[in-house]
Amino acid sequence: MSDAIEAERSFVDKFPDEARVVRAALLSSFFALTLGAIFGIVQTLHRTDVARIIPSTDYYTVLTAHGVFMVISFTIFFLVGLFT
Repeated sequence: MSDAIEAERSFVDKFPDEARVVRAALLSSFFALTLGAIFGIVQTLHRTDVARIIPSTDYYTVLTAHGVFMVISFTIFFLVGLFT
């Protein structure tokens, strides 16, 4: 009987500390994805001359931020959340 009850418990019930780490890592990864997407849209609008939201001198700063948020932050935090 106790084995059946133990089997019905979810990951969050069995490992609350690990679940908190997974939740924080996935939340951080999707926050980084959102910021990276915003910088990507700003970059696209700037390059196509649709809207010059940022000055041309700051274009490469936004390009670097887009790359950092998409490649480093999103990927690392997502993998930590996925494989924890």
